[in-house]
Amino acid sequence: IGECLTDLLRQTIAPKLEIVVIDAASPENEGEIVAEFQRTHANIRYVRTPERIGVYAAWNMAIRMSKGRYLISCSTNDRLRRDALELMAEALDERPEVMIVYGNSYLTKVPHRSFEDFTDLSGLYDWPDYSYSGLLQAPSVGPHPMWRRHLHDRYGYFAESFQAIADQDFWLRVGRHEPLLHLHDFTGLYW
Repeated sequence: IGECLTDLLRQTIAPKLEIVVIDAASPENEGEIVAEFQRTHANIRYVRTPERIGVYAAWNMAIRMSKGRYLISCSTNDRLRRDALELMAEALDERPEVMIVYGNSYLTKVPHRSFEDFTDLSGLYDWPDYSYSGLLQAPSVGPHPMWRRHLHDRYGYFAESFQAIADQDFWLRVGRHEPLLHLHDFTGLYW
């Protein structure tokens, strides 16, 4: 969790971020690590659930707690380019008709790397430009999209009964009615 928080706090728009950490009753010491960051960063909120919950239940909890216009989910092993959130937020600001924006991602098999220092390129998610028919064929939004918070009022939340791909299910629900935008930049590192 510390590396993920460090990565988010290095974003070019870090002072504008609201970071919501959901600790799904992890046996690790996330609470202590987050508390250390909270001493110097008032924009971090932390909640520990009394029992284990799935990733999509955790995402939904964070969404309901959040106050921002735009959302992004981050797993503790995700890393972003330093200006990734700024690029995506600017794209949404400039294109009010676009509901979700996503960039490409580098893939690595080596943990604990930043976007700037990874050396083990094991693949790419170099997505095609958005089309709904393309999204029906294969997941193409990627692991680090940014979307408008109000979409959850229209299209619901992530399906908590899903073990996986509830994010793709949500992108499909949105993409059937709303435009998405693919940025040709590499914005994330996925382990």
